[in-house]
Amino acid sequence: MKKITFLCAILSVLLTGCEGEVKGLEFNDGYLEIKNVSELRYISEVSHRNASSKASLKTKDGIEIPFNEAKLRLMKDIVIRNEWSPIKCGRNGSFKIIDGNHHSITFKNLKIELSPSMMDSTDRLHPINYGLFDKLEQCEIKNLKLNGDISLVNNMQDGFDVYVGVLAGQLYAGVRLVDIVNAVNISFIDDSIDEIGNAKLNLGGIAGIMDGGNDGIGFYGKIINEGNLRADGCQWTQIGGICASITQNVMFGPDVTIENKGNITAELSKAFFISNNFIGGIFGEYRYGEKNTIHNEYGHAKEIKNEGKILVVDYSYTDALYAIGGICGWAEGLRKRISSMDNLGQIEIKGDHLRNHQNIDDLIGR
Repeated sequence: MKKITFLCAILSVLLTGCEGEVKGLEFNDGYLEIKNVSELRYISEVSHRNASSKASLKTKDGIEIPFNEAKLRLMKDIVIRNEWSPIKCGRNGSFKIIDGNHHSITFKNLKIELSPSMMDSTDRLHPINYGLFDKLEQCEIKNLKLNGDISLVNNMQDGFDVYVGVLAGQLYAGVRLVDIVNAVNISFIDDSIDEIGNAKLNLGGIAGIMDGGNDGIGFYGKIINEGNLRADGCQWTQIGGICASITQNVMFGPDVTIENKGNITAELSKAFFISNNFIGGIFGEYRYGEKNTIHNEYGHAKEIKNEGKILVVDYSYTDALYAIGGICGWAEGLRKRISSMDNLGQIEIKGDHLRNHQNIDDLIGR
């Protein structure tokens, strides 16, 4: 009987991904090391305390390290099951470096129902940010692969903005992306008001929105999305294989390659008051800023390529604004930043109103 009890206990630990209480992390060569999902959840738990009043991560020796000074490094592949609350990196600091160390994080069939408690009270729009992180700034993220499946469902009655990206909902000034691959399939279903959506969705394989501010956001190495993205029934739908909306100063390092291999599906027929809908294989919307002074650090992207299929369905017959492109839906200044753009993916449109719309193009919708 004791043997059976012991075996059941071992099986329980294995099935939950070896989760247990964590009070500190190993600290080597200046990095806090993450070896299992419990340690990743520990960082998330501390981050939620840090969002309201400054909190620090601890080493196993009890040394406290402030968030904005911490460098994280994955030491093993990690699997996240059942649920995930994004690591919060808001006004009290982001990490300096997040090194995937050529390991992966897998979201194992996560099903998340949105709730008011997920709204970001530090942002005037009170959006919901969902991803591994809620948002990041002044941080380098490198050598990381993301796998799995995430399903998000909205049943809230009030309208709101939502930014979804597997890495982070939002990326801000000072972020550097180096060799990042997303292979997570994401779906967002909005059934909020009698099956009429009210969410204003920005959905990207890497990030929902990128705003480089004065310091810029840099792409280096290979930035690739392999995951399928789907949005169903939202009031406002912006989707990009890499990012849904780039507002300013996202620059491309010398010889960077940016690719989308995942399929993108936007089902708009449930929405009644649909608004701006920018959908592209790489970016939904790209607005290039001229404000910062670090342009000389950046070059032209070597290649931007989309191989995924884009399917957009709309039977709502509204006067909504659409822009749909194999590379980018709506773009300002993108062509001068790219050495080569190539769309190998099919664009399929269903719905007479949308099929006759002029802002649809093999590369850039408008």
